[in-house]
Amino acid sequence: MSARKSLFCILALAFSVLLLEGILSGLALVSSDFRFHLTPSWKRNVLRPDPVFGFRMESTYPGNDARGFRNPKALSHCDILAVGDSMTYGFAAPADKCWPRVLGSLTSSEVYNMSCGDYSPCEYNMLLDEGLKLSPKHVVICLYLGNDMANSYRTVYMHGRAKEFDTCHETTRLAIQQAEQDRPFGAADRQQEDRMRAKTSSEKPKSFARTLLANHSSLYATVRFAKETLSSQQSDVSLGESADMDTVERFRSVPKIFIYSGNSELATAFVDPSYYVMAVDLDDPRIQEGYRISMAALDAARTKVESANAKLSIAVMPTKHWVYAEHVRKASDNQGDRDAYDHLVEKEEALWEQVRMHFDANGIEYLHLGEALRELLQQGTRPYPPSTNTHPNATGYSAVAEAIADGLDIR
Repeated sequence: MSARKSLFCILALAFSVLLLEGILSGLALVSSDFRFHLTPSWKRNVLRPDPVFGFRMESTYPGNDARGFRNPKALSHCDILAVGDSMTYGFAAPADKCWPRVLGSLTSSEVYNMSCGDYSPCEYNMLLDEGLKLSPKHVVICLYLGNDMANSYRTVYMHGRAKEFDTCHETTRLAIQQAEQDRPFGAADRQQEDRMRAKTSSEKPKSFARTLLANHSSLYATVRFAKETLSSQQSDVSLGESADMDTVERFRSVPKIFIYSGNSELATAFVDPSYYVMAVDLDDPRIQEGYRISMAALDAARTKVESANAKLSIAVMPTKHWVYAEHVRKASDNQGDRDAYDHLVEKEEALWEQVRMHFDANGIEYLHLGEALRELLQQGTRPYPPSTNTHPNATGYSAVAEAIADGLDIR
């Protein structure tokens, strides 16, 4: 090949790369979803500060509407308002498979999903100030037993929000201070995150050239996104609809993880029970206070809903540990601390009994979703991913939506 032809090929290739780079950059400007996926994982803005809630999700996050909630569009009116945390947002499932979206299909209703991960009953109560403007006929609040009491405590005592619920006695404050000295929530959270980081985090590229490309090249970002998508489809870690023992096996080396493998079709991994129990143990004054705050916030929410001439129902979501408890007890080849697992389930059941008694005493309509999820297990169907993800998969959310539609008479 002559020097002239070689130069021509080099220039043509360079022109093609620059043209493709320009096209992809242009697409990123007009499509927020495309722009998000091209942004390196360490620079993506999933949350943004909020003066009322402390934080909320970005409207640019794929699947979110202009308000930052997981809906096809920001409605001005809805029939059913769904309020909650990540269990209502629908982590571990595609946007169209979260339970509020499925509930809308089942009931032929306009369902608006107002939720954000790590929100608590305090935030649920505050969300109603926005949500009730949509004039819903029915409000469904999803109470997650796994961390809502702990998050209510955090909202009031650690983040200084929803101060109207900060009404505890001095003796309780002293007990809380002692508990924080003995086992701080923050330190336990960081320890758990450190254990999982090697399995879940995406590191920045180490070389200067790759960092430069990752931060500024749309073409490089497109190739990276395609590679990540293919890898995700092969491993199925996030959605986990099918049996995947390889996914379970990845967690055997992570300290403190509990693994159920009694049935290969249902095998899954669990977040450390000794860590998770901190959020449901009513013997801990922080959780006892979080329970009090949560019930007060839900009582306040009922007052708001009834004042808006709507009906309130509480859908109670159990932990993945509780859903699998019977299967775990029957299996002999589980890996991990079985006593810690059983202790967690026992503490959750004690918490649920207190919550149930409060609802009964105050005439609050509620539905425990656990049996609907356990029924899937009995049928040999996986309701959760095989990873440590604590959220139901699309199949689990579908069962939840069915239970809500039937049990709360929304159809």
